[in-house]
Amino acid sequence: FPTADNRLQITTTGGNIFIAGLGSFEPDDISTVDGSIDIEADVNGSKLTIPSSGGGAGIRATGNGNITLSSADDMFIEKFVQTANGDIFIDADSDDDGGGELETTGSGDVSSTGGGTIDVTLAEVKFVGDFNTAGNLTFRQSRTSDTIGLGGIAGALDFSDTELSRFTAGTLEFGRTDGADINLQSVTLSNVNTLVLLTGGTVDDDNGTDLTGVSALGILAGGTVDLDTTIDSVAVVNSGTGGVNIADTANGLNIITITTSVGDITGVNATGGSVFLNAAGSNANADLDISSDVINSSGQITLNAGESILLSANVTAFGSNGITFNAGQSTSTGAFTMSGAASITGENGTIDINSDTDATITEIDTVNGRVDITATNGNITVNAAAGGIVATGTSDFTLVAGADVDLND
Repeated sequence: FPTADNRLQITTTGGNIFIAGLGSFEPDDISTVDGSIDIEADVNGSKLTIPSSGGGAGIRATGNGNITLSSADDMFIEKFVQTANGDIFIDADSDDDGGGELETTGSGDVSSTGGGTIDVTLAEVKFVGDFNTAGNLTFRQSRTSDTIGLGGIAGALDFSDTELSRFTAGTLEFGRTDGADINLQSVTLSNVNTLVLLTGGTVDDDNGTDLTGVSALGILAGGTVDLDTTIDSVAVVNSGTGGVNIADTANGLNIITITTSVGDITGVNATGGSVFLNAAGSNANADLDISSDVINSSGQITLNAGESILLSANVTAFGSNGITFNAGQSTSTGAFTMSGAASITGENGTIDINSDTDATITEIDTVNGRVDITATNGNITVNAAAGGIVATGTSDFTLVAGADVDLND
């Protein structure tokens, strides 16, 4: 119930706690065992503070309940906000006017100990407290027109290196699918498994600076994606203009499928420009391993590896756009290997495969295009039973091997 200075202290061992319709106030100690907590300070200009002073212990849902906090203007978290097995939803700019800052202090940690979702909407950021979950941790801008900057580069909503270091999550997401551009500068995330970037605009690094620390990167964009990264596994969909340019600077690239809060991001898919994936970084033995589809509906596809290219999915280009595979960019032992139900499909463009050693083919299809396969110092093996090379119309193909050409039935 209300205490001095507009503070609230409420405890229940069951049921939900719902507080709404107030101006600025300070819930000092709100806790429930098996219910949810919903606190709304949504009157114009209202601020919400979980204060460090006083005898309260913050906001706690110790059972399966969720916590929802919202304020029309700023929100200050000075004591912990914690769920045991539930989710946490925070909106520090509920009127979406761009005036809502979320500020956490050193004792203002936000955590879901059971691995629930932590979902945050805000216009400005000032974090000293930590955010912890084994599940999804999401930060989105309250206004679609606001850009996001990560790692110290400017954005309408920007997160410094120090603030990024305070995040521990299974998956860390930034942005929204209808939001503005996301820009990065030398971003390192030490306590995050998967990074997801969501934008209706572009994703770009600052003059080729690296994105490091996480094991997987998913990007859903509406414009050009251009990044240098040491991240091993990548999935990118660009549904708008511009292409996809991902350069590995370390140990190779795996093209995979990544699950996000808005659905799966599968392989690499572009609709408005070229696709260039370069796994020929500082490690000469870096491979390009493609286990999810690569599709480009309106541009060239170029796939490079320092050593070998391993293809167990489908690569498809449309129209006159070609597909080029270059294995062995940094060594003389690079092989090209297709396996399983993998296929390469083109229309009027050239499909060009280059390897130092063996090239193993399952299925290649082209209509009025050209297929050129070169295995400089190895064998070319075409598995006809898996589909082989099907060149129809005015198509042509050339096989050049340093050793044998084997057409298996």
